[in-house]
Amino acid sequence: MNKSIKLLGASVLMLATSAVYADPAIILTEFGCGLLDGDGAGVWTNDTKVVSSRNKGGSNINLKCYASNINNTSGSVVKWNMDNTGYLCGTQFGDTDDWRIVVDTEGNAVMTCKIHF
Repeated sequence: MNKSIKLLGASVLMLATSAVYADPAIILTEFGCGLLDGDGAGVWTNDTKVVSSRNKGGSNINLKCYASNINNTSGSVVKWNMDNTGYLCGTQFGDTDDWRIVVDTEGNAVMTCKIHF
């Protein structure tokens, strides 16, 4: 059973959004995003970016959230995804199982959610 993580995945709230329009891509930045730290706890960040693009195969949305100075007591790089959490990445564009979070040993994390339609 898939669980949608509206808070932990990428509960994208368009809190403070700026957009740059490039043909055919649209870039959104500075919205709220929740992700997991290296210990599996939820953290919040506004260091974010969404790139929406279209091609002959359809539309693609790539959402990225960045966090720093977060917990990772494992001593190694931690990778989260649908397979090891059972969570979906929930966005305002829809839910997806095509996502990953990488937390390095310094406490820096990047979450990427990909939506294809």
